[in-house]
Amino acid sequence: MALHGKEKIWYVFDRLIDAREETVGNIVGLHPADDLNKHFSHSDFINLMKKLEQEKAAKFISLPTAQTYLKYQIKILPGFDAYHKTLWADPQYREFSRNKYPPKDLEVRNSNTHSNNEIVNQIDSNASTTSDKSSPYTITYSTNRDIILNGLMVLSRPTFNGENDLVFSYLFKNPGKSFSKKEIEEAISQKIAKDFHKIVENLGFKGDLAKMFFSISKNDVMFRNQVSSDDLVRMGISLVHLNKTKAT
Repeated sequence: MALHGKEKIWYVFDRLIDAREETVGNIVGLHPADDLNKHFSHSDFINLMKKLEQEKAAKFISLPTAQTYLKYQIKILPGFDAYHKTLWADPQYREFSRNKYPPKDLEVRNSNTHSNNEIVNQIDSNASTTSDKSSPYTITYSTNRDIILNGLMVLSRPTFNGENDLVFSYLFKNPGKSFSKKEIEEAISQKIAKDFHKIVENLGFKGDLAKMFFSISKNDVMFRNQVSSDDLVRMGISLVHLNKTKAT
């Protein structure tokens, strides 16, 4: 995909949105190939970052080095969210970024802004129309990294080869097994900066959804890719409870 005009700054900003979701703190990294798809030379990228700094959204810190895992280092500035809202007001940007999250405080009704109870209730409503009351709730991980609940709700799309992507990919390939942080780090050949609760939250699993599909302790995590209605009852997430939550 060739980028033209303001699409270049939009593309970089969207990659920064992804990187911020994956990172603890206000310093993020972007890989020239994995994150930016080789769209920019060093000088082009620095010039684009100067524009974002003028908007008080982000500031370029350094070029890729071995110490930064060959990633540009960028500081997220206090005006980042305000600039995001400014961009979102442009219909062309919304079309360009149609797979991205809207600014956090905008009420946009899509799968990414539903509450977890709303998502569970909607899936339960669909499941209740079938004759098999024990039909499982399932999670799939698409080739473009969409985490999808029952083929209906896209919960998130982790950044390629980022911490969330690497951890979830490993857990998804090994469902029903408990792993320590050290075991996963050895499997993915990378240190894990965030705790498991934060990673699961970043992946779009919050509240009841996290309880349904993950078991998390201080040192271990286990992922379940299928959960039956009976499982929900055993977890204390009964259909009656969900219906009451929906009604209120």
